[in-house]
Amino acid sequence: MLTIFGMSVMWLYLVYAALYDIRYKKINMEIAGLFALVILISRIVVIVVLNQESATSLLGVLVGFGVLVLSIISRRQIGIGDAVIIIMCGLSLNLLENMIMFLMALLGSACVGILIVIFRARSRRYRIAFIPFVCISYGAVCIWKVLGSM
Repeated sequence: MLTIFGMSVMWLYLVYAALYDIRYKKINMEIAGLFALVILISRIVVIVVLNQESATSLLGVLVGFGVLVLSIISRRQIGIGDAVIIIMCGLSLNLLENMIMFLMALLGSACVGILIVIFRARSRRYRIAFIPFVCISYGAVCIWKVLGSM
């Protein structure tokens, strides 16, 4: 029950972040940092105090740290804010779930990018907001997780 509540709160934050990303093409890092801190504290409480999960459930953040490294290597072609959001998702998803979520978001954004280029709706250099794809993918993975398929 606590996990479903946490995933719901995270998804609601992702809806906000997606709308912000669509409008401004960036992430509000102050709110993201505050939210990440709240999620981290709640995860520590679940793991240490309530003893409901193992600490290995936090390995999902590795995907986000990988995206952070890619952001630095690519000279921020991938935004640091996107990496922070993926790290935050990793606090509520395990490693496999977060990898699946990230790959689904990449696939979705790639498909939209290809459609934009094919129909010449924008130039090739047009920056697509990535967090809406993360939001949709996170929701799909959470539904999959709750229904017990993972």
